[in-house]
Amino acid sequence: MNTIIDNIDPKQYHLTTKELEVLEILKNDPYAFKSSTATEIAIKYNISQSAISRFCQKLGYSGFSDFRLSLIFNSPPVENTIIDNKYYANLFNTICNSLSSSIPNETLDEIARIMLNARNCYFSGYGASNISALSLSFLSMVQGIRSYHLPASTEVETLHIMNNEDVLILFSAINSSHKDLFSMLEDFPHGKRPYIILIANTPRHPFAKKVDKMILLPNSKDIDPTIIFTPSILQIVFSFFLITKLSLEKSNMLKANQ
Repeated sequence: MNTIIDNIDPKQYHLTTKELEVLEILKNDPYAFKSSTATEIAIKYNISQSAISRFCQKLGYSGFSDFRLSLIFNSPPVENTIIDNKYYANLFNTICNSLSSSIPNETLDEIARIMLNARNCYFSGYGASNISALSLSFLSMVQGIRSYHLPASTEVETLHIMNNEDVLILFSAINSSHKDLFSMLEDFPHGKRPYIILIANTPRHPFAKKVDKMILLPNSKDIDPTIIFTPSILQIVFSFFLITKLSLEKSNMLKANQ
């Protein structure tokens, strides 16, 4: 355990009920405080961002960023463990099995058909999620789909050339990075709005109810609590699942038309 967490005495710092809740989250999920923003933690655990900030300030830090850096620098060193290729193969197999169990085959069929019948397919994501968006855009293009990768923040401008025959696939683990996009869509006429698919890692995603279809991916804790990896790993593996299904669906459509 991190020494900073070990030395937090609730009585010494006179923590409020909400701040005690933040402390409990920190003890149960210290990785979230090292790898996420205060906004992401607030959304994930349904707690106010101000409570997180006050908690950090009571511990003597200027804010969440300052506390986060201290938490990272005071983490115990990782032991040198020899890991062979079998370990990685088993881990990848575990990830694939978890995804296969979480996402029905019919769902992949449906998305593949939607993409194949779309006029254009657009892909976007922020941060690490952009890797999956870029990858799926390229792989879809190889399959003959008119695919366009949208760099972060350009999806708003691209709305002007979209309509309801297009598909927009957003990769967004847990945060509200696409808030400008959805704000603009509120006043968009139905005929101009693309079909939107959200690939997320939490059922509490802020835009879960604003899209046409949401795909919920498992997280690392669901797969193996002893192993920590970013949500983008699940997104990348999901992309290969989807592109394989799309390739098979395309082949079946070609056979049916012969």
